Amino acid sequence: MGWKVTDLSAEDRARLNALLDRMRQRSDQFIGYPVTCEFDYSALYPFLSLPMNNVGDPYEPNLFHLNTHQIEREVLAIFREWNHGDEEEIWGYMTSGGTEGNMYGIFLARELYPDGVVYYSEDTHYSVAKSLRLLNVRSIMIKSQPNGEMDYDDLRETLRIHRDAPPIVFANIGTTMKGAVDDLARIRGLFEELAIPRHYIHGDAALSGMILPFVDDPQPHDFAAGIDSISISGHKMIGSPMPCGVVLARRENVRRIARAIEYVGSLDTTIAGSRNAVTPLFLWFALKTVGTEGFRRIVAECLETADYAIEAFARAGIEAWRNRNSITVVFPRPAPEVVQKWQMAVQHDIAHVITMPHVKRRHIDALIEDIRAVEAGRSIAVAPPPTPREPPSRPASRIESASVSRQLTLIGHNRPGMLADVSAALAEAGVNIETIDAEAVEKTGILTLTVDRYDEALKAIHRLPDIQAYSEDVLLIHVQDRPGALAALSRRFADGGIGIRSLRIIRREGDGALVAVCADRLDQARQVVEEMLVA
Repeated sequence: MGWKVTDLSAEDRARLNALLDRMRQRSDQFIGYPVTCEFDYSALYPFLSLPMNNVGDPYEPNLFHLNTHQIEREVLAIFREWNHGDEEEIWGYMTSGGTEGNMYGIFLARELYPDGVVYYSEDTHYSVAKSLRLLNVRSIMIKSQPNGEMDYDDLRETLRIHRDAPPIVFANIGTTMKGAVDDLARIRGLFEELAIPRHYIHGDAALSGMILPFVDDPQPHDFAAGIDSISISGHKMIGSPMPCGVVLARRENVRRIARAIEYVGSLDTTIAGSRNAVTPLFLWFALKTVGTEGFRRIVAECLETADYAIEAFARAGIEAWRNRNSITVVFPRPAPEVVQKWQMAVQHDIAHVITMPHVKRRHIDALIEDIRAVEAGRSIAVAPPPTPREPPSRPASRIESASVSRQLTLIGHNRPGMLADVSAALAEAGVNIETIDAEAVEKTGILTLTVDRYDEALKAIHRLPDIQAYSEDVLLIHVQDRPGALAALSRRFADGGIGIRSLRIIRREGDGALVAVCADRLDQARQVVEEMLVA
């Protein structure tokens, strides 16, 4: 009989509605990753009622007829044209995203040159090292220049040392953090200089593969520049509700790995067996409705926004820059709360804004305002509160309020009179004890307390010869006094990789409880609690 949404309970439907509202609101503070939020595929929703699958080679017939291979071939033809590929020489298929496309390029290279060595730079996407391990390919990391481009002197010296092994160069057509494009002409020149006739170049053009075809002076990056395969993401500049991409490769290399599969009546030329048949529809729809000139206009607007961002940062006294033909604006790493709010990618001491089509000047202005606010010691709103369409059928375990306080932890030999000595010393110093917990762990006594005057308390305790004292910040969190409240809080900390050093229920009041949490990363813990406050 199947199922439908109305079979869900009222509570589960409310959860979905609340999730949708939250994601829509958070999408307006999404400026650190190369994914656009501007697309509308509602006209294609009827296709979601069918069990479609693009299993097999998109250019070969097969026995699974619920596919969109024809649509996929039309998408591939457009990408092939944009990348100066000859129809007879260049083959391709739609992937699950850039990682699969890059793995496919390395796979083809390994089959062509089993004794080859992959060369990739420090700025290469993290997933490539994983693909190299999966494919069991020998590899060498090459140094990067400060702008993210490959260090060609280091590449030359490394190639010279390993001239006996065919080089497989993994070239970045727009690095992840800095948007740098490796110089393909210079790489090919090294092959000629060192008399290396057998070689392979794969290009990772995840984002820039949808930028460079539409600018007036693009860096060489495609088949005209001598690459052997290229991977381009579809969900980034074009837009898609799910990751997808395109990989294009020389047909002669693909033939080496093709195998006939009787089960589906087609050739097996792709990494995945079952493949998404919906994403070709998304990209086809966008390519047909926007067109080449439309993407040329969109890319120009993104570059203009990137220039505006650099100027706005400069006015705020913040040094920012971008590589040529890149919409990745690099600047010093801001405070953690800014990173969390604006969902920004960071690496070492830098962060970046990627001016995708949905990123406007108002977003840049708001980001800089938040950076200034935090530098001035002011707090910033992490996220707008969601507006659930329907309340759940029973109250959820949630956070009511939170603040930062201090607590003292005293450690000494577990002996009779320890508590008496501490309380007497604090009383003599005129310090009032607000809350206190005492426990013994074998021969060690531990006191945890809050007081009205911490500096005086520390001075008084330090005069006691056998007791060590230290002060630390804690989160005071008011939770609903109901089953599951503490479990929800601790689970959110665990999911964020935040360790809880201590947790105390200070008191119960009404239908709530006041909990003191000492965490190993207080800023991140506070961020988690603030997110729960608005969730």
